Amino acid sequence: MALSWDIGRLMGTMEQMGFFYFVIPFLIIFAIVFAVLEKSKWLGDNKPVQVIISVGVGLLTIRVPILQDFFENIFPKMGIGLAILLVFLIIMGFFVKFDESKNSFMWVGFVVVALVLLWTAVDFGFLGGGYGYRGFWEILNQQWPALVLAGLSIGGFVWVIKHKDKTP
Repeated sequence: MALSWDIGRLMGTMEQMGFFYFVIPFLIIFAIVFAVLEKSKWLGDNKPVQVIISVGVGLLTIRVPILQDFFENIFPKMGIGLAILLVFLIIMGFFVKFDESKNSFMWVGFVVVALVLLWTAVDFGFLGGGYGYRGFWEILNQQWPALVLAGLSIGGFVWVIKHKDKTP
């Protein structure tokens, strides 16, 4: 009898076992906490203690269902944001010469990250108590002059601060 399996069935089995709901969030939190402890040297070079603290924090955080819901929401959007950034950089590569001495494309990454975080916050209900997409767009349609004014003000402040040293 021939064995047959496909990646879809494997992913479905892993999902039913809670792999994506518990194991992946635990590994992400563990890695972040361990990296912060390792880099900060807050506990010295005592790796066993860093591992124990990282495991404890990871296990405590997966007990709260909102973390799994947040991860389920943000990481697919991050993938879409990275795909948009990649396509933008490929298209820009045809027309713009990239200079490594300047961070000419850094602002693109910041914009994509901000959009992904905004998208997640709206979808997760952080902006407006669970309005969802429709409520967000209704608020945006009503408040767009204030948002444009706020954006122009922030842009003006950034421009003034950036060009502050060039004034005599």
